[in-house]
Amino acid sequence: MTIEQIKSWIGDYSAVYITGHVHPDGDCIGAALGLQELLAVHGVAAKVMLETPPDTYSFLKGFSEILTQNPDQVEVLLVVDCNDPGRFAPFAASYEQAKVVINIDHHELPKELITVPERCWIKTEASSTSEMIYDLFVQSGTPFTKAAAEDLYTGIIFDTGGFMHSNTQPSTMSAAGRLMEEEIDFGYMMKRLFHRQTIHKLLAKKAALQNFRLLGEQKIAAAFLTNQELAENQLDKEDTEDIVHLLAQLEETEAAVFLAEFQPGVYKLSFRSQGELDVCEIAKVFGGGGHKKAAGASSELPLPELLAAVEKEISQRL
Repeated sequence: MTIEQIKSWIGDYSAVYITGHVHPDGDCIGAALGLQELLAVHGVAAKVMLETPPDTYSFLKGFSEILTQNPDQVEVLLVVDCNDPGRFAPFAASYEQAKVVINIDHHELPKELITVPERCWIKTEASSTSEMIYDLFVQSGTPFTKAAAEDLYTGIIFDTGGFMHSNTQPSTMSAAGRLMEEEIDFGYMMKRLFHRQTIHKLLAKKAALQNFRLLGEQKIAAAFLTNQELAENQLDKEDTEDIVHLLAQLEETEAAVFLAEFQPGVYKLSFRSQGELDVCEIAKVFGGGGHKKAAGASSELPLPELLAAVEKEISQRL
């Protein structure tokens, strides 16, 4: 896919929007804002709409302009870091309304494309969707704005875990190095994403660790927070986002899972793998997806039943 193709598909349409998956993370936000910057350089005014992006990313230039509600009219919808209509909420209406849908993603190819094949660019070997947007800049010879460099660097470091995950490739490091040439404050960005704590984040860890347990012959590190516990500690999604990373640091375990009941009766599951275990396959069992090393899903099963099901699915693959 090239920027010229994207521009030709947009044509004379003016209601152009960019969106991504529910619970937007660093790559989703970085890719969306980076693509917005790219289109702006090429004379296309696009707006980004995402489901309540975490304040962690408020330092990015376009963050404050992100829409959180469906607009009245959507003619062109560019979907980044997601290829599953089931994860578009709350923007399913915009997807249904759009005359042109363009998909850019690095998750595995879905059973059914969300748009016609020529408008669907899925590159599973890419570290992140942000790295794919970086490639669009380079391929088109488009100069990087500082804002775009910050957006894309943010997305890359998020999905590579600060260049520690196995999806970090030589091309990833080359892209990061090129973005650093735009005089971005990469140290601040790394601290903001991975080394920033708030009182509520610490309270979230404390509460979750009170529910910590080892499953599957001590190969699975698990923890959970019920809706009542979240409410009692005044915790939101952003406060809990790095709990699964903490669990994944435990030696002698091969998998980590964190369950959070953000809505009564509905648990959000976050999976991480320490070895060869493919947690994406496990997430699919619960209607989710993601990557081999990191994946997510949601479930309405009662907690005891859900924990047992998670333990069973992981254990039989270890």
